[in-house]
Amino acid sequence: MSSRLHICLTCIRDRPLAAGESSLGRQLSDAVQQELARTGRVIELRTMHCLNGCRSPCNAAFRGAGKYSLRFSRLLPTDAPALLEFARYYAACADGMVPA
Repeated sequence: MSSRLHICLTCIRDRPLAAGESSLGRQLSDAVQQELARTGRVIELRTMHCLNGCRSPCNAAFRGAGKYSLRFSRLLPTDAPALLEFARYYAACADGMVPA
C-alpha cells in the first residue's frame, strides 16, 4: 500500500519573507529532499500550498489509501531525518496507526 509525505510550502504564511528568502515549509521540503538523497531512501514526496495547520506551522502529513492521515505541526528543517524515520513505520502499517 503506497504512502505519501505531504509538506506545506507556504508555512509560515503570515510571516513576510525577505527577497530571496525561502518559507520554512520550503526549507523543510528541501531538507527532506537532501536527506532522501543522502540516505538513498525512496518515498513519494508531495508539496502542497496548505495543509490547514496555519496556527501551528510548519506542517507535514502522511497519507495513504485505506490509512489514517496523520499531520505533524511545529516542524523545523532539522526534523527531516525524524520525518523519514516515521515514514518507514507509517508505510509498514496497513492502517496507518503507527504503534508507540
